[in-house]
Amino acid sequence: MSPTVRIAPPLTTDLDGLLHSGCTGTTMASYQPRDVVFSQGDAADSVKYLEDGMVKLSVSSRSGQEAVVAMLRPGAFFAESVLVGDAVRRESATAVTGASVLSIPKVEMVRLLREKHEFSDRFIAHALARSIRLEEDVVDQLLNSCEKRLARALLLLGHRDN
Repeated sequence: MSPTVRIAPPLTTDLDGLLHSGCTGTTMASYQPRDVVFSQGDAADSVKYLEDGMVKLSVSSRSGQEAVVAMLRPGAFFAESVLVGDAVRRESATAVTGASVLSIPKVEMVRLLREKHEFSDRFIAHALARSIRLEEDVVDQLLNSCEKRLARALLLLGHRDN
């Protein structure tokens, strides 16, 4: 059975207004294609939110092999492992297109999750959708032919839900 392709729902419920006006210590950065947002092994102190553009998450082995973990679109959170105590980044993030990335300090993100219930619900929904997508990717890799995996990858790039 082939897994269903799902794309995490964008977090747009006045999220931009909340993150820009209701947060302290947030910073916005703009990146050009191939600019590094952060590298694997960098200190982790904030959660990132992709407002515009596309970002690639990848992991590198000691021998230099790279595996792409995710291609993120606007409305995606990433680097959220800081919330569970990771002191360093597990992956690298690189801009694929021009991108605008909001950096939310860990302390501020925890406060938002505790105090803003609608925000918390949307963040949890986003995290669960991404977790399910990763499970589907593993199943796809283990059970499907290279032709089916290519078809799935093309559908994901084309924003198709099924």
